[in-house]
Parts: sequence; C-alpha cells; structure tokens
Amino acid sequence: MSTLSPVFPSSEQVCPLKFTEKDISDLVGLTYQAALNGTAGWREFLAEFGKIGDGFKTFFLIQDTSSNAANGVLYDGFDPEWIEAFEAYYASTNPTPVDILGIGDIKTSSMMIERSEMEASEFYNDWLKPQEDLIGCAALTVNRSAGQVFVIGSSIRRRDIDEKEPATVKLLGLIKPHVLRVLEIQRTICEQRLLLSVAAHTPAETVGIFVTQGHHRLVYTNDVGASLLCEGRVVRMDEMGRFRFTDPADEQAHQAAIPAIVSDMVGEVKCFEASAGTDSELVYRCKVTPLQAFDVLPGALAAIRTGSAGLNVLTIEQIRMAETPVQTLASRFGLTRSEARAALRVANGETAKEISEAHSVSLATVRNQIKSAMFKVGVRRQVELALTVFKATNR
Repeated sequence: MSTLSPVFPSSEQVCPLKFTEKDISDLVGLTYQAALNGTAGWREFLAEFGKIGDGFKTFFLIQDTSSNAANGVLYDGFDPEWIEAFEAYYASTNPTPVDILGIGDIKTSSMMIERSEMEASEFYNDWLKPQEDLIGCAALTVNRSAGQVFVIGSSIRRRDIDEKEPATVKLLGLIKPHVLRVLEIQRTICEQRLLLSVAAHTPAETVGIFVTQGHHRLVYTNDVGASLLCEGRVVRMDEMGRFRFTDPADEQAHQAAIPAIVSDMVGEVKCFEASAGTDSELVYRCKVTPLQAFDVLPGALAAIRTGSAGLNVLTIEQIRMAETPVQTLASRFGLTRSEARAALRVANGETAKEISEAHSVSLATVRNQIKSAMFKVGVRRQVELALTVFKATNR
C-alpha cells in the first residue's frame, strides 16, 4: 500500500506522523458517516484522526472571535478535567487571534502567533505546558458564523512539532474538501429541521434563521440571517455582543416570546411582526420556538452538546407591508404599529389586560393605545373599532 507522506526515522525524541491511502479512505468515510450520525459520528472521526497521528490530541472547537470564549468543543485524547478548565476559563486567555481565520484556512501554531508571545502567556504556562508541552498545533477552519469560528485540529507536543505539524497540514489538506462538503450537507439538513420546528414552510434561502441561548447570546445563523445582521435594520449585535432587534418595540416582543415558549409545555410557536423603520416598504414575520434536541447539527452548532438548555430558534421572513393587517391599519388610518397591534387584538376579543401581558407593556399604555386608535379610526366604542378593523383587513 502506498504512503502519502514520507516515513521519518524513529527516535526516542521524535514520533513522526505517517499515513497511508487506507488511513485517508477511512477518515474520509467517517466524515460522510458523520453527516448522518451527527455528534457521535464526529467523535469517531476525531478518534481515528488521533489514531493516525499516533495518539495526538484532536478537537472540534468553536471560539468567539471577540472574546475567545469556548462555545462548544468535541475532543479525543484530552483529559476531561483539562477540557472543563479550558471551557470555563483558559479559552478566554488564549492569545491566538482567532478572528483572522477564514473558512478553508489551514494553519500551524507559528502561523497564527509568534512562539515567544505564546510562551509568555498564562494560557501556555498554566494550560498547554502542563499537558506534555502542547505548544504545537495544526488546524482547519471549517465555519464562521454569528461571531464565532469553528476549527478542526490537533494539539502537538513541542518535541514532535518539526515532524508532525507539516504532516498534519498535509493530512488536513487532503480531507478538507470532504469535511466542508459534509458540514454543508449537515447545515442543509438541520436548517430544514429548524424551519419545520417553527412551522415555517418557506425555503431556507428566503428566511433568516437564528439560534439563541437565552435572550441575547447568538450561537448560530444562516446566510440570510447573517445578511440581516450586517444590514442592522431589523436585528443587530449591540456593543456588548448581544443579539437584539433594532427597534425597541420589536425587541420587547422578542423578549416576551422567549419566556412564553419556555413555559409552554406543548411547544407552541410564538409569532410577532418586526419592522425595518417607518420609511421601509417591508415588514418581517418572526417566529420563536424552543430548539428541540437534534442528533444532526449544522456547522457552527456541531460541537454544542445535544440537549443544551435554553436554545431557541427564531426565524425572520421578509414580506410586503400590504400583506400584514398591522401595516394595512397603519397606512389606512395613520395608526402607529403599537396602536394597530392593539386594535387587531381588540378585534380578536382580547381584553386590555391580555394585550398588556402579551406585549409586556403596562395596562395604562395599552388603554392609551386603544383610545388613540379609536380616535384616529373615528369611533367611540371598542365594538365599533373591532368592526372597522374586520372590514379594513378583510377578516
């Protein structure tokens, strides 16, 4: 069987990395199995990757590009206690500038940071050095999403750097197209499942998909969602790196939806509408639901453990204003969006208290909105307001 990398002379100090065509075939096969087997499949991949590397330590890692915090990790060969310490603290002390990594990049430790700078860091002295001096590294960047970078790689002992880093770079280069293709397959599968989970049947390429942990921590977005974030008209990342709706009223509706879905035992989808400003011709239909436990997760979610608590799916679909009852009332009677929302709920038979609870605003505010809506519509009683709303929106 032919060898794809040179065989280095053995010694007590050097442990060269050798791999054959069968090794590559087995590793590539495991990547495609992972497309169906999810996290369990990637764990098998990492174990085989480490085996080919003669027992070196391998990882899938997600790190925040601004804080370096670890947002998920799969691993093989590491002591679990060291990984726990990494996730809890040491990831944030890593001086390696992960924000410079682009999808498809394959880099060694010295390509990412000067060795002297790493050796002077707390991360090296307290985390890498005690673990057999793991100052070497070779890593492939496979995904960037929502301010996070996702890499696959190996940690290499100092004594093995000269032999193992170049060989690992070659190995990663050979499997890179397959890994990227498999992760794209996983992403497509999962995005369809995410859409189905919020009862959205529109194709993923027309809907922004966001997965958040709690109210503000964004852990995944698709390409459409990334474009919406870049535009900043509907959603944005604030100065603290938190995910928010740009309009305060829309953010209030988002904040109200999350605790509602958490307490809802049947997992009912919560919907609301968002705007892109008063001068925009567009409105955005939003749906929120809890993230169900998936065995197959897309790129930047692949390292998040199945069943992670507090994850929510938000979808944002762009539609024309005229298609929404809120915008119909706003344009016809000069109502604000808040007044139109309140008027629609009155037409649905809801009380001011129920509207207050649904929108997380005070009862006095809702009563003022209803009163203002009645004045603008030209009616004196709420029953007349309801009839006018029904006629205007063809309900």
